[in-house]
Amino acid sequence: MDGKVQKTLTAILIISVATASAGVYLYLRRGDQLVDQPFEWVSDIAPGSGKGSGPPGQDGPWNHRVLSATSSDGLTWEKDNKKIADQASVPDAILDKDGNIRVYYVDWYNGGLSVALSHDGVSWIYKKVVGLAPEWVDPDVVLLPDGRYRLYASYMPMGGPQDKILSAVSNYGISFVQEEGVRYQEGSITDPDVIKMGDNWRMFVSKGPTTISTVSADGLTFTREQELPIGGSVTNTIAVAGGYRIYFHSGAVGGGMQIFCAFSADGRTWENAVKMLESGPLGSLDQKGVADPAIVRMPDNTYKMFYKTWIE
Repeated sequence: MDGKVQKTLTAILIISVATASAGVYLYLRRGDQLVDQPFEWVSDIAPGSGKGSGPPGQDGPWNHRVLSATSSDGLTWEKDNKKIADQASVPDAILDKDGNIRVYYVDWYNGGLSVALSHDGVSWIYKKVVGLAPEWVDPDVVLLPDGRYRLYASYMPMGGPQDKILSAVSNYGISFVQEEGVRYQEGSITDPDVIKMGDNWRMFVSKGPTTISTVSADGLTFTREQELPIGGSVTNTIAVAGGYRIYFHSGAVGGGMQIFCAFSADGRTWENAVKMLESGPLGSLDQKGVADPAIVRMPDNTYKMFYKTWIE
């Protein structure tokens, strides 16, 4: 996300807290703390539809849309041309403990972070992510070995430096509690992308149009490794046969941006990038460019990609 847009976003976002009713919402209040609870498969928010209102002349999540695409091999993609949400940006996708798709995203329409959930990638329900301040943006969620969900995010305080990645944990992936400390800190970083590689965790973070690799033994304390030679940023990394595939975007904002991927056998040395997904022909839902890829491998070994484009 652009720095000006981030500051504007954190200034305007307001987390809306739903009024709990028995058996519907996934959290209860005990004093001032949110209590993690199971939830029913029912929406508690509606997704945005159409372009929202943002600062004149600026680009931001009020003007973004999340779409999906499908692939048999993770390399050749067919666009679904299906909207997951409007006024939505920077998606991250995982398969949860029950094999459902979850797409976490920055939600301008509802304020803060939200998650879309689906059994099949066709029908969706929508939940508000609760427990986190609106300064938490660019979510990346991983499943921990103990079954909990850990959410990493860029921390974008109003008027403050854009230099921290924080984390929070949850039993059910909706109501999160912040973990102590900072996961990684460096000037002008955004968009964490975290994956377990063997005995280590790696976090890839965006620094403008480039990507920085960091490594951790515990998923909490990361140290810098290198700048990746992939020529892009806002990455999403998955395990594939023989190694790892990193997806990312490169190009001009709101115009020539395209999605690429690169391969690595060890997570450190990356091959030349290959173009994956281009903006569509005139009249398609993504003709202004495609960005922010998030990929999951389905139980039938097909792939789903969730990505951002711009609303006309």
